[in-house]
Amino acid sequence: MITAEDFIIRSKEEGFNIYSGVPCSYLKSFINYIIDSDDISYIPAASEGDAIGIAAGSYLGGRSPVVMLQNSGLGNTVNPITSLLQTFKIPVLIIVTLRGDPSAPADEPQHQLMGKITTDLLELMGLELLLTQRKFGLKNQSLYSVLEELVCPQYKWPRSWKPTQ
Repeated sequence: MITAEDFIIRSKEEGFNIYSGVPCSYLKSFINYIIDSDDISYIPAASEGDAIGIAAGSYLGGRSPVVMLQNSGLGNTVNPITSLLQTFKIPVLIIVTLRGDPSAPADEPQHQLMGKITTDLLELMGLELLLTQRKFGLKNQSLYSVLEELVCPQYKWPRSWKPTQ
């Protein structure tokens, strides 16, 4: 599986330069790596919807944002995604962890329902997605092709981002 460090280093090379999100144990390695970085910004958010707003403002200010969130907070993003990002065609790479995945070993009971409906909710909001647990060989594959598989070839990449071939 791709490590947080590999993903962040490669995404930085491709122009992604600011992250926002709400702390989550599944995202601990991402958050810690970014906090310790001198050249990548991390803006902690009070809620997942706030993280989407921070990312939108960052994009409008010329940055290339990434939002990290746990699927249990996905409901907090419905209005900011559908009313802000989708309406104004603001591209944001959103990393959503999947707690309560029905195909995985049992998780905490509070994650069961959201685990079942996460992919449907993302699709209802018009977001392209690909859930995957397979390994990405970053040494043999550019981050562009990894992200293309993760979010879709039609994704409107940030204006400052120039994919490597």
